[in-house]
Amino acid sequence: MSARDYHDESGYERHSLGGHYLDWGNQPSVLKHYHDLERFPLPAVTSWPEASVSELLAAHVPSPSRLIDTTDLARVLTLAHSVTATTRQGGMEFHFRNVASAGALYPFELYVAGAGLKGVKDGLYHHGIVPQQLTLLRRGNLLGEIRAAVNEPSLPAAGLVFFLTAIFFRSAWKYRDRSYRYDLLDTGHLLESLVLALKSAGLSCLVQYDFDDAGVNALLGVDPSREVCLAVVSVNLVQEGAGGIDATPEPLSENAAEASRTAQHETDYPRVRRVHAVSSEIVLSGRPALSMEEHLGLEPSAWEPFPEPSPRQETISYADAVRRRRSSRNFVKHSLGRDYLDALVDAICAGNRQSVPAAADSGSVGVGFLTESVEGLDSGWYLIDRQRRQTRQVRRGSFIKAMAEVCLGQGWLANCALQLIFVTNVDALETRWGPRGYRYALLSAGRLGQRIYLTATAMRLGCCGIGAFFDREASALLGLGEGSRLLYLMGVGHLRKWSLP
Repeated sequence: MSARDYHDESGYERHSLGGHYLDWGNQPSVLKHYHDLERFPLPAVTSWPEASVSELLAAHVPSPSRLIDTTDLARVLTLAHSVTATTRQGGMEFHFRNVASAGALYPFELYVAGAGLKGVKDGLYHHGIVPQQLTLLRRGNLLGEIRAAVNEPSLPAAGLVFFLTAIFFRSAWKYRDRSYRYDLLDTGHLLESLVLALKSAGLSCLVQYDFDDAGVNALLGVDPSREVCLAVVSVNLVQEGAGGIDATPEPLSENAAEASRTAQHETDYPRVRRVHAVSSEIVLSGRPALSMEEHLGLEPSAWEPFPEPSPRQETISYADAVRRRRSSRNFVKHSLGRDYLDALVDAICAGNRQSVPAAADSGSVGVGFLTESVEGLDSGWYLIDRQRRQTRQVRRGSFIKAMAEVCLGQGWLANCALQLIFVTNVDALETRWGPRGYRYALLSAGRLGQRIYLTATAMRLGCCGIGAFFDREASALLGLGEGSRLLYLMGVGHLRKWSLP
């Protein structure tokens, strides 16, 4: 199986979706539990960063990072992944989170290995959010094992390493074969949320999509037929009194892998397992970034510089935007000021002008937008050059309503002032990086999506991501060339009522 095979086989076709009934009696748990292991409640956070979303996106944090303690770690983890609201569904509590997820199924999990932190025992932990706590999975300094598994020899004796995993059945319960797309997009959301939380604490980090899959999964003690690592984030710390790397850290509990099970009866989806397996080979070494805009089969007009945004549009701080983020759909047809669009484009481009990003991030996905109601801008379909902060029109015309119809006829999407588009050429990905390039593209699209969620919230705009659409119709509407596909779409605009807390 190639990545293109998987993407096309998991595509939606009008009139042929087939019946699928959710088995509510076998709904997977969205919270992971370990039994009989030591837990450490995280201290309550009483102070929050005052920076804006745009300031954090543009910030450059030098490495190595400063000293941190338990309170700093608690603040990072709470900003990265926490509960924002609780309701009751089917007689049970349901917890909404600050990280976007398709269908609120939350396939992702977060682990952290720490060494040399003040007030935190060296070891590997699982991060739980109800309540905010750490469960100790392995005691000892594991950075030696981690160096080998993630191929990062520069890890010092003091540091933090975060592991982001996805549990297949949580998304597959609803989305079946298509669910691997959401596993990657949603993990990308969490990844960007974590990166911004670290930056807000003055912590520099290294994001890795490439590592020994089997080695990292074994280190975490997950069941790789159910749960897999998709990204690793490491932080080098300047820390006093750090101990050496243990030669023989404590082993994992024999029952650790059983915690990857989320339902009594889990349906297997072989396409999901196969595409993850074929994408496990790493062929990135020595291969430069793509300019994805050149591989989409489009013939746009000349590039034009995009104006710098006005900071006055952000009326909510980063920390408040994290707590208020929602997937909102009560859009009202209303034109959007050009400065709002400028700020959203700046969020997409942020970071690319300060330094050359990793090849997997910078060239795996192309970004553009559809608009009919932005002041001072012709209606049409536009591409964005993230490196140079430029745009150019692909086609003139009205596409918003047509795209809403392509997105399974979701009428609310036609009321958006703006639809952000994330596209790639799957063949170009595979030629450059093998099937693992498919992971790069969707993880990167998810990261950018979380930026848009937070930026829109900071400006009191509504935002909602869409991963469900008729795939061939989407490619035809956008005029994409051979091998090019739509990955993700986000609607942005004014809400009928700003009711977020």
